[in-house]
Amino acid sequence: MKPTRPPQSGGRRLELHAHTHFSDGALSPEQLVDLAVERGLFALAVTDHDSVEGIEPALAAAGSRLELVPGIEISSTFEGLDLHILGYFLSADSARLRERLARFRDERRQRARAIVGRLAALGAPVSEDEVFASAGPGVVGRPHVAQALVRAGHVMTIELAFQKYLGPRGSAFVPRPAFPSAEAVRVIREAGGAAVLAHPGLVPRRMVETLAEAGLAGLEVWHPQHNPAAQKRWFEVARELRLVPSGDCGVQWFDGWEETHYFLRMRIAQSGLRRPTEAAPAPVEVKLTWSGELKRLSPPPDLDPVAAPVEYATSFISPEKAALTSRYAAGIRCKFMSANAPSTSLNSIAVSSPTAGCATTTSF
Repeated sequence: MKPTRPPQSGGRRLELHAHTHFSDGALSPEQLVDLAVERGLFALAVTDHDSVEGIEPALAAAGSRLELVPGIEISSTFEGLDLHILGYFLSADSARLRERLARFRDERRQRARAIVGRLAALGAPVSEDEVFASAGPGVVGRPHVAQALVRAGHVMTIELAFQKYLGPRGSAFVPRPAFPSAEAVRVIREAGGAAVLAHPGLVPRRMVETLAEAGLAGLEVWHPQHNPAAQKRWFEVARELRLVPSGDCGVQWFDGWEETHYFLRMRIAQSGLRRPTEAAPAPVEVKLTWSGELKRLSPPPDLDPVAAPVEYATSFISPEKAALTSRYAAGIRCKFMSANAPSTSLNSIAVSSPTAGCATTTSF
């Protein structure tokens, strides 16, 4: 398996970047979950723009049918660039998160009103009430204004609406309310989540480094906007900065879900912002046995490349979640085999935590 892209067969199907009608999606949370189940997805992350209102109905609809990851996609700015920060496994009940999002929604409404005012002055009036109605239960934004421009006959397409009026060079453009990217990372962490930079594209590396210092946990390496060269570049950046490589894999097959799941959750625990239900830190010992020539150990992102056995501390393992040690072992095996097969055979993986009272050994 090449490390720079999800494999096309094997593994489990998932979607880690999905929107509902609470932002710019077309489906309700319940409809989105039903579609995910219909398509055989194993996991689904609801990551609406600047809103967590879709999480509870999505969780209720998912039940035991699939793993529902509570999330968000925060629209932020960094030195004039628009950056989107994904948050995974966060608490939708966080008072700090909800207060900040409420303020941001008010600012977005003020921005929409300012854009409507400029359009009227330019001779392309649209109904303010219609713009807000089209947003429905979600956060109002420029796409809703663009739709109103098309309906009013001022432009033929939404793309033209952005080119002529709403884009950065458009005559009715109003800058987005400031939500600093570092603050978005901090708010997600305070809500018990892991922050991931979405579709970094051409974002300068120095910005990613700054966000990593602020607590960024991962990078969305695999995204439709990223060609193979971009995927390779961002995978290497993630590795060098010890960030978790994640991805909007759609309906592709992706073997690394268990590993991505584990390390994102581990980053939450490492931040010291564990939920009350999380157990106290417990030491974990990982021991590998192999035969044949060892090319590269290729450990998880948080481990230095040293020979086994490896001692490492994490607060992710708890007695209630002992079964997840098998997920950790699956991630280790995936990395080991991709780096060494076929010249090396992995004989066994032992993961244990005496303090947490859990252990698993997998032999091959």
